[in-house]
Amino acid sequence: MVLMRERPIQRLLVGFDEKPFDVFLIQVDGLVAVGLKTPIRVDPEQTDLRKCCLVEPSMLLGLVVDIRVSETGYAICYRSLEEGEAEALFTTTAESSTADLSYPFTRLRSQGYAETVQPLHFWNPSPALVADLNRDEAFLRVEAVRILREQGFSAGVVYDPACSTGTFLSEIKEAFPESRVVGQDLNAGMIALARQQINEVYHADAASPVVPPQSADIVVCRHLNLDVVTTQDAERLFLIAARTVKPSGLMLVFGHTPVLLSSAWFEGLGFEVVRRVSTICGRLALFQFYVLRQTGTIHLPDLPIALVNKVNHSRNYGRHSEIKDF
Repeated sequence: MVLMRERPIQRLLVGFDEKPFDVFLIQVDGLVAVGLKTPIRVDPEQTDLRKCCLVEPSMLLGLVVDIRVSETGYAICYRSLEEGEAEALFTTTAESSTADLSYPFTRLRSQGYAETVQPLHFWNPSPALVADLNRDEAFLRVEAVRILREQGFSAGVVYDPACSTGTFLSEIKEAFPESRVVGQDLNAGMIALARQQINEVYHADAASPVVPPQSADIVVCRHLNLDVVTTQDAERLFLIAARTVKPSGLMLVFGHTPVLLSSAWFEGLGFEVVRRVSTICGRLALFQFYVLRQTGTIHLPDLPIALVNKVNHSRNYGRHSEIKDF
């Protein structure tokens, strides 16, 4: 990449209504690269193509020169990378504990620039939705178990404030049978499914944790993502969840869609960011997977009751839109 300055600068223009949330950045070894997410095979054995949390080298455009925002959208200037260079950058990222994969732009209305999320009924568990969630999450469950073992976890309290179908906690329990797994979810249909797999599950909003403060060894956050909540609510819900983890405990933050929070924000709160990016074994595909350690010096801003109520209000009655794609 020593001759990058000799390459012409190219420009990517993305309007507010042109899926700017597909733009991703990779930061590694002092470089910042930009890419554009495209549909891929989530499972190589499947034939259908769709977008998920995975990104591959073919999606990488080049090294960032400049990023601008205007009333029409985003403009990213970059110098292109060759195929081999993109693969090398992905390999370096996969091997680094400090490399970062982030999505700088969220879903905004072009009029008013308000963030939008899926309506609550979107998450009602139809057979098709459940099958997609469980299938697309398979490698995330594998990675969670691997990381917990890597971090020396063998038993303890694992809390998931948005447990969905319960499959994730069920596999955690299978991998760590001496652990107590506790789940809750806002969707009654998801709770009914979760109760078929785990014993301790509650119908409750993530804004009102069912476990006491500083009681969980592991807190799993799979709900701080694009289309699930707004960025403002993601911050508040994270702060609420963070109060439930024990000193020296871990928080795992990931999901099907882009995580709305950044590693810099986590570090600013005082968390040790153990890892930011993971990859599928045997496949050069990256995905966000934040591993955060409670250091005992965490600075969690006070959350007045009014703000917690605002989270509940926005999650139930906020700006929703029927989103047909990701």
